[in-house]
Amino acid sequence: MEWANFFAEVCNETVQGKNSLMRSKRVNALHTRLYILESIQKIFRNRPDFKGSPLEERQIIAGTSKDNITSWDLFGSMRGNGRFVNKINNNDINISLALDEIPLTGYIHKMYYQKFLKAYVKAFPQGGAGLATVSRLLAMKRPDQFVCINGKNEDNLRYMFDIKRSKTRHDYDWYWDSVIMTIHHTNWWKAPKPPIYEELKVSVWLGRAAFLDSVAVYQLFPQHRGRFR
Repeated sequence: MEWANFFAEVCNETVQGKNSLMRSKRVNALHTRLYILESIQKIFRNRPDFKGSPLEERQIIAGTSKDNITSWDLFGSMRGNGRFVNKINNNDINISLALDEIPLTGYIHKMYYQKFLKAYVKAFPQGGAGLATVSRLLAMKRPDQFVCINGKNEDNLRYMFDIKRSKTRHDYDWYWDSVIMTIHHTNWWKAPKPPIYEELKVSVWLGRAAFLDSVAVYQLFPQHRGRFR
């Protein structure tokens, strides 16, 4: 798939309206998703140290916010993971140390990912460091490089790229080797940054890997295996 086709797919997503006037209608989700990514990127730029962020900002990044105004969970709601919610609320240092391993700019090599994981799993000595929370945090810090993967979008993401199912919910190698590396070898992901005057396209390009979720949550792709390769 080429960049122009990918951008068109991303622009098609609709979600249920949030306020009382729009709740019965479907509304386009593109600008809400852009607002989420841009708001979170601003948090990381202003407070690069996750543990130094107030609780509200940590919850926004983690997808555990209970805010009913903005759909902070559009890139994967983590509110159902009690252990993760507690770690975010209690500001576990290991989550902050893990995010410190992921730079805000430049290509993310596997070494960075492995260092992230090494620190992250220390926050969950009794288990609970699943791919959903791992990928949510990674996708929010580097939406150009990572996509959040969870029960709502995993099957479609597999169809979109024609990849095998993960062995477990903690199959970190599968996420990197089968999902991220496949994404990074596509034409649409490798496409050059659009010209500065195409502001909307530039914004999507800066979050292009994370934006896969906007396609995966509303379409079924069994009949179009590998379409996004």
